[in-house]
Amino acid sequence: MMPVWRLCLIAFGLGLLMAIGQAPFSQPVAMGLGLVGIFYLYEQTTLSGRTGAFVMWSAGAGYFVLGLRWIVEPFFVDAATHGWMAPFALAAMGGGLALFWALAGWGAVRLRAGTYGLAVTLTIVELLRATILTGFPWNSLAQAMIDTGFAGLLAYVGPHGLTLLICVLAAEVARGLAARAIVRLGVVVVACIALAWPVGHVAEPSETIVRLIQPNAPQDQKWDTEFVQTFFDRQVGYTAAEGDVDLTVWPETSVPFLMDQAGGAFARISAAADGRPVIVGAQRAQGSEYFNAAAVLGAEGTIDAIYDKQHLVPFGEYIPLHSVLGRMGLSALANVLGGNFSAGEGAQSVTIDGIGRTLVLICYEGIFAEEIRYETRPDMMVLITNDAWFGGGAGPLQHLAQARMRTIEQGLPMVRAANTGVSAVIDPYGQITAQIGLDEAGYLDAVVPRAIAPMLYARFGDVPAIIALICAIFATILWSKAKRVDRNQKGA
Repeated sequence: MMPVWRLCLIAFGLGLLMAIGQAPFSQPVAMGLGLVGIFYLYEQTTLSGRTGAFVMWSAGAGYFVLGLRWIVEPFFVDAATHGWMAPFALAAMGGGLALFWALAGWGAVRLRAGTYGLAVTLTIVELLRATILTGFPWNSLAQAMIDTGFAGLLAYVGPHGLTLLICVLAAEVARGLAARAIVRLGVVVVACIALAWPVGHVAEPSETIVRLIQPNAPQDQKWDTEFVQTFFDRQVGYTAAEGDVDLTVWPETSVPFLMDQAGGAFARISAAADGRPVIVGAQRAQGSEYFNAAAVLGAEGTIDAIYDKQHLVPFGEYIPLHSVLGRMGLSALANVLGGNFSAGEGAQSVTIDGIGRTLVLICYEGIFAEEIRYETRPDMMVLITNDAWFGGGAGPLQHLAQARMRTIEQGLPMVRAANTGVSAVIDPYGQITAQIGLDEAGYLDAVVPRAIAPMLYARFGDVPAIIALICAIFATILWSKAKRVDRNQKGA
C-alpha cells in the first residue's frame, strides 16, 4: 500500500507526461505511456472512491495545467492591469477541468471493474467536458493522435469514439503489464502500433484557388490607433498582389470598422481583389446587439452574405449570467463585468459565386465537432480566427490540430485564415497542404483539395460513439458482476 499523497504525486507526473502528447510537443507515445501508467495505478492498487477521485484529479491537474498553459496569454496583453490574474486563471482552469477526471476516478471505483471501469468513466467525463456548461473539448485524448493512423478513425467514430478506443487499449496494456502476460501484452502493443501507423492519402485537387491573408497583428497592437491602418493597408496590399485566385480570405475581425460603417473599406478591398469574392471578419451592430461576424464581399464591396458567430467564448465574448445579474438589481456589477456579444442563429453555409457552398466557422467554433451541422453538404469549410490571443506556441498549434480533426470527421477540406498564424489549407484527410507559419506576415495562394464521400461520423455524428459507449458500460457492469461471483465461489 502506498500513501495517498505519493499516489497523487505519481498521478500528477503521469498527467504531465500525457500533456506532452499535445502540440507543440506532439509526442503521442508520451500520451500513451502516461495513460497506461494511470491505468496501471488503478490495476495495482486498492482504492476507495475518495482516493480514486484524488488520484485522477491529480492526473487531470498535471495534464490540463501543462497542456493549457497558453491560457495565461490573454492576461499579458495588458500585463500591467491583468498580469497578476494569470497564475490564478491557470490554476482555476487546470483544477476545474481536473474535477471531471476526479469524477471518472470515483466512478471507476464504484463500478468495481478496475481499468475497464476507468476506461468507460474517463470517456464519459471527456464527453461531458466537451458538451456541458457550453463545453470545452480542447486537448481531448483523441487530439494527441492527429499525426498517427488513429486519426483516420475520426471519420467513423468521431473524437469520443476514438477516446474510448484509446482508453480501452491503455487499459489492456496496463492489465497485461500487471499480470505479466507477455503474449497478451505483445498482441495489444502490436495492435496499437498497427493502428497508429500513418496511412498516406492523397486528396484530389479542385479547380478552386484561394488566397489566405495573414497580417500578423500582435494583440496588444491590433486595435491600437497607431497600428490599425498599417495592418489594414497590409492586408489590402496582399489582396491586390499578382495572381489569379477565385477567393480571398481575411482573418477574424480583420476589418477595424463596424460593418455598417465599412462601406468605403469594403469597396477598397473588393477593388484590390479585382471584384472577386472576399471573406472578411468584422464586428456587426444591429440595434443594441453586437455580433462577431464574417461577410462575403462581392463586386464593388457589396455584402453578399453574412454569418454571425453562434458559439461565443465565455468571459471573452460574453459574460455568463450577465443578464441575470441585471434582473437581480445588480446592474452596476453587470456593467463592471462588461458587455456581451450576441450569438448568431446557428451553423449555416453560404453559396459563393464560382466557389460553391461554403460552411463558415469563426475561431472557437472549430473546436466543437458535434456543432458542425448543415442541411446541404458544403464543398469546403472556411475558418477565420485570431489566434494572437493564444500566444506564439502551444495555443495556436493546438487550435490548428482541432481544425485538422474537423476535416477528417466531415471529409471536407478547410481553408483557415489566422491573424498571426497558422493559416493553412487542410485536405479532407487532415493533412496540411499549404501554410503560413506562426508570427509571419504574408499571403498564400493554394489549390483547395476536393471533398471526399461522407463517412459514418459525417452522416450520424456522435450516435455510433454513444452506442459503443453504452455497450461498453453494460459490458463493464457484467464483467464486474462476473468477477465478484468468481471471487465469492473461490472464497467458498
